[in-house]
Amino acid sequence: MKEDWDDYWKNSKITFFGKTLSLVRKQIIANRVASIFETYFPKQGKFIDCGCGSAETMIKIKRYNREIIALDYSEHALEKVRNNKSLPVSSTVKADIFDLPFKDNSIGGIWNLGVMEHFSPSEINKILDEFYRVLKKDSYCILLWPSIYGPTNIIFSILGFILRKQFFPNEPSLFRSKSWLKKILKNNKFKLVKITWPITGALIYHEVILRKI
Repeated sequence: MKEDWDDYWKNSKITFFGKTLSLVRKQIIANRVASIFETYFPKQGKFIDCGCGSAETMIKIKRYNREIIALDYSEHALEKVRNNKSLPVSSTVKADIFDLPFKDNSIGGIWNLGVMEHFSPSEINKILDEFYRVLKKDSYCILLWPSIYGPTNIIFSILGFILRKQFFPNEPSLFRSKSWLKKILKNNKFKLVKITWPITGALIYHEVILRKI
């Protein structure tokens, strides 16, 4: 898995496909990510995009007094983040989301997009345990989780079959239903606040809002 993502970012090129994804991240998804920040995260504190990739969906976040950390296992992804001076990133951290290099109860908020579906249910719970450990009490974990039934995923699946091409590393846990997700989440300590499928993400993802209580 780790090697797959490092290869993915290492080999990512400026193609029509890549430019299209970049445009969607910056012009559509970034608006929603900025809105999430203003709704759930205070204007000061330390916040982490756990599995940031290129971090282009951060581009419209307002910094205020926030320390915004881009965290990823792939050095190639983090290099893209560092080279993009328009991002509101305070620092980059190369780390494994199963073992975050932060103290207990030290983080004001965690989010990611297009990350959780790449892990098995048991791995997801280990990741959430680690998120829970580093988050402060009453802080939020926001997971933008791609849907198996989303039109974008269906299109990629059809194209992948026709072209015999895998666009992304394996996705064993694409969002299936609220009951499916609740079954996974019952084994961790987070409070599930809500699950939504917003207009801005309807082609791609659901929003899973978790809170540490």
